[in-house]
Amino acid sequence: MQAIREKLDPETGQPIVQEAYFARDYYDGPHTDSIPDIIVSIDPDYGFSYYLSHYSSIVTPRAEVAGPAKHRMEGIFMANGPGIISQPAPLPGLKIEDVAPTALYLMGLPVPSDMDGRVLTEILDPTLLKAQPIRHEEPVGFWPKEEEVVFSDAVMSAEDEEVIRGRLRALGYFE
Repeated sequence: MQAIREKLDPETGQPIVQEAYFARDYYDGPHTDSIPDIIVSIDPDYGFSYYLSHYSSIVTPRAEVAGPAKHRMEGIFMANGPGIISQPAPLPGLKIEDVAPTALYLMGLPVPSDMDGRVLTEILDPTLLKAQPIRHEEPVGFWPKEEEVVFSDAVMSAEDEEVIRGRLRALGYFE
């Protein structure tokens, strides 16, 4: 693992990798055998290019991505509306996984017991929490049920496909 963390750009001598993790240290659940063994977070100035094959990639300088969509580890969370109290400072420890349970709660819905994240009680008016306690319930499973899944043979038009390709190209997924 240390060898991955020490990779340098041969042209600049700057580190390429910000962090590397064993996936087993961060993920748990029935599908963990389907994820990569190692998760690598690289410097935002670099990207991966999959020109070698489906199973390998090379690190390249990141192409300039046009438009507003650029992937970053940091994000922003804002909430406003009935039952939300003003917060003058950032929320410590906020995770993206907390957004879905909070949204379900604010819609008056129960939070599935197996859902990652938590309801962000620190943004909620205590009177709302007292009047509407957080409800958890058993997961409902997949929808539609596996036996109800219907696959479509419909093919998208060339124009629709080009629109999608253009959006993915702007995000840096293709050149």
